[in-house]
Amino acid sequence: MPVRDAAVLAAALSSWSTSTAPHKPPTAGTARLEIRQGPEWSHTGRLTLDHDQVVRLLALLRADLVPPAPLTPAAAAAAVDRLLTEWRAEGRRTIRPADLVAALPRIGQSRTWLAAHLVRLVDTGYLRETRRPGVYQLR
Repeated sequence: MPVRDAAVLAAALSSWSTSTAPHKPPTAGTARLEIRQGPEWSHTGRLTLDHDQVVRLLALLRADLVPPAPLTPAAAAAAVDRLLTEWRAEGRRTIRPADLVAALPRIGQSRTWLAAHLVRLVDTGYLRETRRPGVYQLR
């Protein structure tokens, strides 16, 4: 028997919708979601979502399906500055490029851009190289 992806999706959405909001009677802002499985398109599930759940579901789908636009270099530099400021406030005194690579989705640029930006931060005195390769001191 083939895997019933639609049944799994219906169960997951049903669990998600019942656990995220208390049951409300249907209103004008509700949506009914019919889930069917191909190739015969048999009915697998039906779900009623209120307006808030529809908005949340659409936001999840957009975030997953629509790739975020890369930030401009200036906006990415500001994101790096905010990140470094947060780390400084947490008491961190050193960073490694790997720390920033993990934050690339937040920064919105490539590794190549990040490497060049680190050089600029060292050149401007915002970061200082340490005796250990690949470790920078926050100033």
